[in-house]
Amino acid sequence: MVIIGGPKEVCTACELSFDTEGALRYFKFNAKELAKYKELVDEGEDIALGVSDIKELIYACNIGVKYAIANKEDAAIMQKIVDSYLYDTKLLAIIYEEDEIEWAATAEIDGVVFDEDEQL
Repeated sequence: MVIIGGPKEVCTACELSFDTEGALRYFKFNAKELAKYKELVDEGEDIALGVSDIKELIYACNIGVKYAIANKEDAAIMQKIVDSYLYDTKLLAIIYEEDEIEWAATAEIDGVVFDEDEQL
């Protein structure tokens, strides 16, 4: 399971970058920016894209982003779509507490991202 944020001893990537600095850049999905996301992926950058519906998820996966980030409520159905179509993109559910990791594991979600500051 991928863990972004949370305890530094167990995190896969300890934070998302909201600007041009950092190893894992984060963007909220914007259809007008699809070409930008694709260019970054083609250049070999790992990006995380926040998605709010299934259409955005499919676009993100087809572009080839490393991570698609979704609300916990949408994560289970979105995970089924990612798995069914064998996308390489990993789906991460937004969580706020460590106890929610167990939920994500039993729901077979690829990973979680802590949103302690409620920025996602």
